[in-house]
Amino acid sequence: MSTENATGQTTLATDHTRIFRELFRCYYTGLCYEAHTYVKSKEIAEEIVDDVFGRLWEKKEAITIDTSARAYLIKAVHNACISYLRTAEARIPRECIDNRLTLHMPGESPFDYIVSLELENKLKEAVRRLPPQYGRAFRLSREKNLTYEEIACSMHLSVNTVKTYLKKALQHLQAELKDYL
Repeated sequence: MSTENATGQTTLATDHTRIFRELFRCYYTGLCYEAHTYVKSKEIAEEIVDDVFGRLWEKKEAITIDTSARAYLIKAVHNACISYLRTAEARIPRECIDNRLTLHMPGESPFDYIVSLELENKLKEAVRRLPPQYGRAFRLSREKNLTYEEIACSMHLSVNTVKTYLKKALQHLQAELKDYL
């Protein structure tokens, strides 16, 4: 899907259209979902992801990706969401911003907001209770957006062991959070 230059970094220097289409096909929906967790609006989330892909296309000759394409795109969407929220904060009434600087929009049910905060807290607690190796692999995967290979290297494990740890971690979390899922 991409090429490596002499320093081992991935670049979008060849066959831009094919690569771009493949990245878009693989990641667009997930990135919209990710953006929606920040901005709580499907339309705004889609605009943000569209802008990220637009900037990626415009700068395709100059972009160098030192991580996986997935991690790069997630980070780009995260940064775009934070930028959007910073500029949106000035336009949104102060009572719509809670003390954690997380926006909940007018029209969003307070009950839904409270349930989502409760679920977030339950998830964090459930992750803390995972066996140490499962928890570490899970956090590297979800918080750092590392690939199986990157996690395996970081933890000095085989890729298959990492896959097993993540599968077991998800099973533990699913069992603990069954009342919320």
